[in-house]
Amino acid sequence: MRKGVIICCTALMFLTTIGFLSASAVTESTATSGLWKTANAIADASSTYIPGVRRILYQELDGNGNIVYSDQAIVLIESSHHGRYLKVRKFGDENIFSLIDRYSDGIVMTPFEDNLEKLDYKFSGISEQVDDKLCDVYSFAIAYDANLPYYDSNYKESGNIINWDNVEDDFEGIVSGLIWLDQVSATPIKMTVNYLFEDNTQNGTLELSQTVYFDNDNGIITPSLIRSTGTLSIYAGQKGQILVKDFIIEEEQFSFWQNEKFARGTTVI
Repeated sequence: MRKGVIICCTALMFLTTIGFLSASAVTESTATSGLWKTANAIADASSTYIPGVRRILYQELDGNGNIVYSDQAIVLIESSHHGRYLKVRKFGDENIFSLIDRYSDGIVMTPFEDNLEKLDYKFSGISEQVDDKLCDVYSFAIAYDANLPYYDSNYKESGNIINWDNVEDDFEGIVSGLIWLDQVSATPIKMTVNYLFEDNTQNGTLELSQTVYFDNDNGIITPSLIRSTGTLSIYAGQKGQILVKDFIIEEEQFSFWQNEKFARGTTVI
């Protein structure tokens, strides 16, 4: 595992010094540290559960927020070769899948992934009710290899680290989020992640805000609803025009199944 961690917790409780995390000694609140560590254990136990069905609703909006185009798509995911590979069948407009592929393979990535390059999290000091759960809200920033969000049993690092500036030795500020953890069980209940992928080619610059709601079944969490709102800005023509596409992607995931060989950022044997 290579989860580089810089931890800052601001809750005013008694402090305890813990050992090395990513080669640096840190101090944090016992309570907030314990909640995050328990949530991490829950996420690790849930990481091999894969949606058998992804049902996607795609909508494009005009400048006033009115829906001008709508379409649907379905993704079915099975295993092959004794779980080493995933058999993915897609039904729908390829443009929808091309847009989603800009940031993910559709299997939700959380700040608890083992093979992140860097992680910075802290308790925000805010507690909120989500449905019937009172949750503590944590902010986080992550940096990761560009290949990490795309499962490959023959995984190889690209060498391109998203959201990390090697010169400044700090986060670039293009991937950050919030996660709501149940105060009692530490179960992740909700997560929001903001992305900014600047690109002056025909791919266009993508700004995205994603909200994920999790179900909990006997200590296993799985995404139930993923709502992404974004803007795709593409430079076009010789006069510097920008084509802007505002969109909403709402996705339901269900029929989860366990593949014990599924792991991001590793080569599967």
